[in-house]
Amino acid sequence: MKWTEKHWDAMCKLRSLDSPTRQASASTRALRMVLVDGMGVLEAAEAAGITRQALEQTMDRSRETVEQAKILAGANIPPTASEIRQSLAMKRLERQKARIEARMRRVQK
Repeated sequence: MKWTEKHWDAMCKLRSLDSPTRQASASTRALRMVLVDGMGVLEAAEAAGITRQALEQTMDRSRETVEQAKILAGANIPPTASEIRQSLAMKRLERQKARIEARMRRVQK
């Protein structure tokens, strides 16, 4: 199965391969040839001027990255700092409201 540009871009970001320097490296070019262009491993390694073993190593690292991303895909996204502050403020307001309502009930008796 060939990867889409979206898949490639995501993996490059996760592996920090998204800089122009890293994109221009022989191992990254060969990896792209295999994953996006559908080229064979030997053919891609020869075209990029690296060994098959070097390409297989970068493919193994990419495979591990994808596996870790699959694990994270099911995780909840942590709240932002502003969401945490808002949640704390709402809890504080709810406590104040409860105290005021309790006072009102005492006054009405």
